[in-house]
Amino acid sequence: MKIEIEIEKSEEGLDQIIQAAVLFEENRYLEAVRTKNMTEHEMMHLTEDVKLWHSRMRKESLKLAAFSDKFLDEFATDNNRRFQDAYEMFSKVRSTIAGSRKMFKKFCMRMMKNPSNPNASRSVYDRSILSAHVVSRDLFGIQSYNDKVQTLYEEMKDFFTTLVLTLALCHRMIRDEKIIRQDAARCLDIYRKCRADILSSARLFAKTFDVKEKTASESELIERRKNAKSLQEWAQKNYHRMNKSEQMTLVAYEVISEGTRQGMSKDESLLWPDNPDMVKNVKNALALLDAMLPADKRNIDGYTLLKFIKWCKVSEKNERKLYEYIKANYSGTKHIVGWTQVFNVRKDYNDIPDEKLAEAFEKDLKNLQEVAA
Repeated sequence: MKIEIEIEKSEEGLDQIIQAAVLFEENRYLEAVRTKNMTEHEMMHLTEDVKLWHSRMRKESLKLAAFSDKFLDEFATDNNRRFQDAYEMFSKVRSTIAGSRKMFKKFCMRMMKNPSNPNASRSVYDRSILSAHVVSRDLFGIQSYNDKVQTLYEEMKDFFTTLVLTLALCHRMIRDEKIIRQDAARCLDIYRKCRADILSSARLFAKTFDVKEKTASESELIERRKNAKSLQEWAQKNYHRMNKSEQMTLVAYEVISEGTRQGMSKDESLLWPDNPDMVKNVKNALALLDAMLPADKRNIDGYTLLKFIKWCKVSEKNERKLYEYIKANYSGTKHIVGWTQVFNVRKDYNDIPDEKLAEAFEKDLKNLQEVAA
């Protein structure tokens, strides 16, 4: 009968490999080497193969570990099924599974055409001597063997250690994702943190759709949100159920719609989400910009603009967009210098904290208002 080298791509399949791998130890290894009657040349060749398999597995393991560090804290992900479905997980550790399969197969015994127990497992992970449940104990231990035997053992031991850790990480991520999904309060907390991160970035400006002209997918996202009994219920149902682009679409629509309701333009809504009072303050300051400078000064200089920008309290990533907003909405008689000049002034005043620049503009604004009063 033929030994099966394929394994079911499921959590049970992950378990089967882990259970076989943890059985590897010195006596099973020595039994396998003796049973296969391996020569020194074969052991040297296999040692190099194990190093190669291990190297590939380590790369996959490191990528998986790096990704897992942030995955659970993301509300939306472009890898929606990576840790929800063991089938998908297998594709992410393809080299790991392939290396383990080759290792176990190397030490499998041939199966009889008519085995005494026809229902016995034919899986390479169960039929290998490396995972045998009963082996004889070596009286003298591995130290009594030559360096080729010992070197191969050490390489295989390291390989199996990494294999168990890698597949255990796969298991843990699948489990933890399910646990979070069952915790509505935690899903809501993750959503709020991710929403705040989106609002503090410049990424929302990439969303150029009109709030009155939504696509079918955008409409579905928004309807799902509207029909939820609560934000917490919605967050629990949609945790890791949408990609990042969809989440930005939803957040952008929410912010722009609310801003429109409060008389804010699209750019104002994205620059100061949920903050119409700040928009009023910025417009008032913009109207007084000319009066802050001498009458004979033709340009609004880079330093004045830099102080204004810092006073407006937007994220650094949105400052270029704010400059464009200022230029588009300025109705005075002076010339606004280019962004390059503002950027260069920022470098010249790099030792001055943003708060100090904002305070300087606030002081100029108050002095002007007191004079006007």
